[in-house]
Amino acid sequence: SRIKSMAIVHELLYKSDTFSEINIREYLGKLGNHLQASLSNINSVTVLDSEADTALNINLAVPLGLLLYELAFYLCAEITENESTMDLYLQMIKAGDVFCLKISSPQSGLPKPFINENNSTLRMNLIKTLLTQTEGDMIFPSSDTLLIEIKFKTTLKKGSSSTLV
Repeated sequence: SRIKSMAIVHELLYKSDTFSEINIREYLGKLGNHLQASLSNINSVTVLDSEADTALNINLAVPLGLLLYELAFYLCAEITENESTMDLYLQMIKAGDVFCLKISSPQSGLPKPFINENNSTLRMNLIKTLLTQTEGDMIFPSSDTLLIEIKFKTTLKKGSSSTLV
């Protein structure tokens, strides 16, 4: 699934005019479809109205997609103990040069992946590393249901699709 999230970026790049940016709405839709198909605990993934015509540089898209997968796998592993399923909602909001990816579910009682120093599992280490790569912050707004916000700036990142070295 990690490889598939990167393959989706490359698939969208071939449809893109710039070869360095992809459409956010299309990307979230394809990621959501793959999450729903590959994780049995997820009933549905719905992409809410997002910044439909906004493009995202691939140096942000790849770690963001991987981060979304790691969070979904974490949630599915946690709810497997309760033999539950969930519906996920994804939404990307842009304000100035800041993006906010919202991951939510209307069901109550779903676990929130708290990142702390004592939790050093491979999945939590990957989540921390991917947050660092996007230079983003993960926020858990007060809510009775699952709500995770990942905020990051849209500045160019070092990589093959930028002029930064």
